[in-house]
Amino acid sequence: MSKRTRQLIEEPLFDSKAEDVEWEFFRCVNRYRTGIHPSTAKEKKWVADYMKWKKFSKEDIEFAQRGSSFNFESVAPCCRICTQADCDAPPHWQKKIDGHIASMIRTGKSKKSEKELRDASKPVKVKVSIQDRIKNQVGEYMESLNVETDKFLDNIKDKPKFDIAKWLKNHDVKSVQSSMIAEHFQPVLDELKEAYDKTCEQLVEAYDFLTRPQLKRFRDMIQEIVDTCTQHAKLSKAVRKPRRKKSRTPGQIIKKLQYCEKSDEYKISSIDPRKIVGANKLVVFNTKYKKLAIFEASPLVDGLSVKGTTIVGFDDKKSRERTVRKPEQIVKDCVGAGIRVINNRYNSLTTKESVPTGRINKNCVILQALK
Repeated sequence: MSKRTRQLIEEPLFDSKAEDVEWEFFRCVNRYRTGIHPSTAKEKKWVADYMKWKKFSKEDIEFAQRGSSFNFESVAPCCRICTQADCDAPPHWQKKIDGHIASMIRTGKSKKSEKELRDASKPVKVKVSIQDRIKNQVGEYMESLNVETDKFLDNIKDKPKFDIAKWLKNHDVKSVQSSMIAEHFQPVLDELKEAYDKTCEQLVEAYDFLTRPQLKRFRDMIQEIVDTCTQHAKLSKAVRKPRRKKSRTPGQIIKKLQYCEKSDEYKISSIDPRKIVGANKLVVFNTKYKKLAIFEASPLVDGLSVKGTTIVGFDDKKSRERTVRKPEQIVKDCVGAGIRVINNRYNSLTTKESVPTGRINKNCVILQALK
């Protein structure tokens, strides 16, 4: 026999046709209180079942459920007896049940009102949107940069220097914020250009407190802010800091990289491509188009990296490539050489210089990667 079956058998059955129904009801209630000892959860269920049976509203049932365990202990056995027997309690007990439930509903309503008052008295938290948070952060950055530009102007006779790349890194500025900073300084840069080129008399007059070399110095400083912030915005999207849980090894990063392991034509071999990750300089030779490329890492990132089949994180101002008309000797000299030798060999080329795209394919031999 299961525990549930034993419990059902142990529950008293009310005889509504007994000679003394008041005593009969008391006998059943006493049996619940002294023998069965139901849990508070079960008592709550019995009261809810009774109220549903008596067709109370859903809201009143919810109010009653907020009562204390003492309330349920008093009335739950009575409710259970009525629903089991499918009849009302004797008049004395029914009055007691009705009074208890009415009291529980009032208490529940009162608790709800108190909670609403407490909630109303709490200060409303204003939820700041992501866009507003970014604007606030940019506002703080702009204040800091305005201080730096003021310092620059105050000491312009001493030829001061401001490292915007270092500033962005120290302040952990994100790509969206960098883009907004560049947009802010672009009108300033346009004004300085017009003043320097003397295309606007009003601007020439506005900046006449600066000598021409000082004006050029200030213009170049603002130009550097705009260019570096624009580049940082692009690089931050291309090279994201990996999450700690998903950090990858250099082998995993270069897994999809396609390159030429060995060129029999030029008798050169690629270095281990894993050395690309974190390198500050990278030398690549394209055997098909005879192009020698030198990649230099941007100061805004922690070295070069690879995304798919493309080198990322390089500075497009300092990175360069040229066609090599007679590559046999020059390419061999670059294998295992230091950056000074490589630069000398590269600078000896007279072909037109261009900015490398960063794409690596099966025609590309990775000659050197330097930290």
